[in-house]
Amino acid sequence: MGAGTGFFMLIINLFLLVAAVMAIFIPFWVYRIRNEVIGMNARLDRIILLNGGEPLEKEDDDNEYLDDEDL
Repeated sequence: MGAGTGFFMLIINLFLLVAAVMAIFIPFWVYRIRNEVIGMNARLDRIILLNGGEPLEKEDDDNEYLDDEDL
C-alpha cells in the first residue's frame, strides 16, 4: 500500500460524509417541492377559472389543493 491509498480513502470518506449529510435533508426538500407544486396547481386552477374555463377535476381527496389562506 502506497501513499496514494490514504489519500484515496480520504476522498471516499469525505464523499460519504457529504452524501450522509445530504440524505438527512432529502425529506425536507421533497416536501418543499411537493408543497410548491400544490401551490402552483391551485394558482393555475384559479387562472383557468378567471379566464372562463372549467375547474380541473380532482382524481382523489388525498391530493387536495391548499386553501386560499395557505397561499
